[in-house]
Amino acid sequence: MARATIGRIVHYRFDDKARAGQTVAVAEVSAGDYYPALVVKTYPDYEERIQRVDLQVFYGPGTVWVTDVPQGDEHGCWQWPPRS
Repeated sequence: MARATIGRIVHYRFDDKARAGQTVAVAEVSAGDYYPALVVKTYPDYEERIQRVDLQVFYGPGTVWVTDVPQGDEHGCWQWPPRS
C-alpha cells in the first residue's frame, strides 16, 4: 500500500464537522463531497493499515485545514484519487 507523504495530493471526503453545508463564495460543501487536498503533515500508524495526516483541502475559491485525518472511505477520511 502506498504511503502518503508531505506534498502529495489526495481526496478528502467532507463530514458534518468540517464545514459541511456551509456556502463559501460559489462553492457549497456538503457531507460526503470529495475535494482535492494537499498532505501537509503525516503521523505514525496507530493501526497497521490506517495512516493519519493533516490536510489543506481546496474547494471553490477557499481552503480549509483538517487535522489528524484517517485514511478510509467514510466521511471525514482521506483516500487516494481513483486511477483513470
